[in-house]
Amino acid sequence: MIKFWTTKGEYGYLSNFYPCKISYLGLEFPSSEHLYQVFKAPDSKVFLKIQRAKKPMESKRIANKALKRADWHVIKYDVMLFVLQEKFGQNLDLLDKLLATGEEELFEDSPYDKVWGGRDGGMNLLGKALMRTREEFRKNKLTKYDSREFLVFNPDWIEN
Repeated sequence: MIKFWTTKGEYGYLSNFYPCKISYLGLEFPSSEHLYQVFKAPDSKVFLKIQRAKKPMESKRIANKALKRADWHVIKYDVMLFVLQEKFGQNLDLLDKLLATGEEELFEDSPYDKVWGGRDGGMNLLGKALMRTREEFRKNKLTKYDSREFLVFNPDWIEN
């Protein structure tokens, strides 16, 4: 079992707070946490505020304050799978490290998060999402997501 939580150490890159550039809708995101959190945005103003946050925790705070989506609990896991595909698909050095974990169980050892983390009987959804992403990349069979369906506003203004 590979345990991770912070961005430090050999497996710190598995954390969504790990700094890595991800491009989406023509914008650059400084971490996968930033990209995940923008899908909570109720409008373009909050979307850009989250995207421009200096640190991942700041992006999370902004998003959680703005979240008014009734369907978030339904879509959040698919959003995470999409975000992880983007993270590892655009950062091949990180993908190589992920694939090098072989068949090991990936376990987010957060002492605070009982949904994404697995400590003390938590669900370990991040670990499960990482293992699914690893398997899909290994088999070259990525699930296709229409990420625009995860947004609650039309993002066309971003691309123009």
